[in-house]
This record gives sequence, structure tokens and C-alpha cells, in this order.
Amino acid sequence: MKLYPKCHPYWEINGEKIQNPDIKPVAYTAQGYLLPCCWCDASNPDQIKSMEMFGFFDEELKVENVDDIELEILASPEWYHFHNTLLQEPHNAPQICRQKCGKP
Repeated sequence: MKLYPKCHPYWEINGEKIQNPDIKPVAYTAQGYLLPCCWCDASNPDQIKSMEMFGFFDEELKVENVDDIELEILASPEWYHFHNTLLQEPHNAPQICRQKCGKP
């Protein structure tokens, strides 16, 4: 399976970086956290558990606990690990990402 994450600024196709022409914006949850996109914010317990496993609900990533969203959240190790997983290990990506952004 190959993922073409709609939340990521580029895709790698045949070893070449291709700019994503239609980036999906981050989602802001009712609990005060940012998630890669609105599809990641759902009431499905398995989906929430997937996002928790990537650390998106860690207290230090809560919007009210940071001074700079871009540096402290979007450039955090948790977000880096998530995007790296989408591009390098798509089989380990959350089910919703494989469902919405995957191509067999």
C-alpha cells in the first residue's frame, strides 16, 4: 500500500518529491488539541487510540500549553514521527489514514 497523505505538503513518487496540490488543513479538537486533519478527529475509540499512540493528546501538545503552535506542536517529534510513518511505513499508519489517503 502507498499513502498520499492529504495532510502532508509533498508526496514521494518514484523517488521524486511531488508537491501536494490540495493540502488538507489541521483539525482543532473540542479538547484543545491539533490533529493532522478532520478525519483523525472522530468518536471511534480505535481511531482515538491511534491518535493517542502517536502522542497527539499529550498535555504538552495542547494548544493552550504552547507559545508557538508551529514550533512546539507542528514541528514536534510526535508530528514528525507521524508524517514519517505515513511516508516511510504506511502499513503502520492509522486505519483512517490508510482508508482516506491510501492507494493499493
